[in-house]
Amino acid sequence: MPAKAAAKKAAAPAEKISRAGRGKAARAGDAKSSAAPGGDAAEPSPIVSLLPYQEEAFDCASRELFLLWGRQRGKSHVFGAKALQRMARFKNHSVFLVNASLLMGQENILKEAAVWGALMDHARLTMEAQGKRLTTSADDDKGRLLDVDALADMFEKSKLEARLWWSRTTYSRSRVVAPNPLTARGFTGDVFGDEVGFWPDFEAVFDAVEPIISRSPRFLLWMATTPPMDSDHPVFSLLMPKREEWEVNPRGNWFRTDDGAPVHRVDVRDGEAAGLPLFDRSTKAPISWEAARAKARNKASFDRNYLLRFVEGGSAAIPRHLLLNALARDSGGAFDLGVISEEEGME
Repeated sequence: MPAKAAAKKAAAPAEKISRAGRGKAARAGDAKSSAAPGGDAAEPSPIVSLLPYQEEAFDCASRELFLLWGRQRGKSHVFGAKALQRMARFKNHSVFLVNASLLMGQENILKEAAVWGALMDHARLTMEAQGKRLTTSADDDKGRLLDVDALADMFEKSKLEARLWWSRTTYSRSRVVAPNPLTARGFTGDVFGDEVGFWPDFEAVFDAVEPIISRSPRFLLWMATTPPMDSDHPVFSLLMPKREEWEVNPRGNWFRTDDGAPVHRVDVRDGEAAGLPLFDRSTKAPISWEAARAKARNKASFDRNYLLRFVEGGSAAIPRHLLLNALARDSGGAFDLGVISEEEGME
């Protein structure tokens, strides 16, 4: 079967879930949709370039959406671009980026801060060309972004916020927050949750953020992850598909959770077909996913992170999500593990 025919066949189930792609760039607004009051109905300029599967997700019309994507496939990139699009479409609009990197170590924080900074720099130029002004809480006195270390420090303290100004007093905003059920509440707007399979207490955080979108049918709840390492994590059973074999598709594949939520699936093979290869650790040259797996020291880890295999495991004496929760709440070395049930601790 020709590659184009195979891609079309594999993408068919998405017709009831997402709109058709509109090009190869994320745009600040949607001229075919109802413009925000006072907004400009002219076709907006591109913000960032997107790969085919990123475009497929970006154009999804579903209010609730899960992205089950392999590692380094660009989840944060899509969420950042979508946040900017929403800010440019609606006045007085808020987008909350719930990011697990805030609990996953300094290296993850630095990476996410660098991605955020690059996106802001690019978006600022685009918005200025459209006569709009974008500011951030990380701007210096000359209106330029601080260095990446300063960004990471603000990222870690949940102080990163971008504002797109509609007038001198009216703006839309996006804000980075931690997956903490005690602080991720009290807001109203869109919620984009990154690495939800690694949120220490997914059910409690979901309970906190779900009401954020309840006030308007316009608000979105989009969540992204790779398969959790711990098979006891709620997201493991929530996103485990009913089949293991998938056709390679540069636009990704679609399925639904048991309760009907749409899931966009993109593994390393789909990314390769879309033009995003892996790179050899030694030679730095592009490498096929088969060769990368053959060289992987931990095949189970490769299968989970890149092929999206749901690998059973993680049945430790103390469940991993409780350990992460304790680390997240640590205040001077005293870990509070909460109450561990007999079933959790003795299996």
